[in-house]
Amino acid sequence: MVESYLESAEERASSSEAKVNTMEEELRVVTANFKSLEVSEEKVKKQTVIQSLNFNHAGFFKACRREEALSTQIHELTTKQNEVESSFK
Repeated sequence: MVESYLESAEERASSSEAKVNTMEEELRVVTANFKSLEVSEEKVKKQTVIQSLNFNHAGFFKACRREEALSTQIHELTTKQNEVESSFK
């Protein structure tokens, strides 16, 4: 009876040990996947920042060109205003 109980306990221990080994392997796989996801997330964040900077960069230059055009237009209108005012004097 004791031997039977001992054999049963050894079988359960062996089975449990196999389950632990399987779970440890699954944990290693999940950990590796998690690390891979973290790296991918970081790459996406960097790409998003770069895209945002590129967009802002393009917007900045567009605004600068618009400012130049408006400055030129203001200068031309001011000149015309001065000419008109001069012709009335």
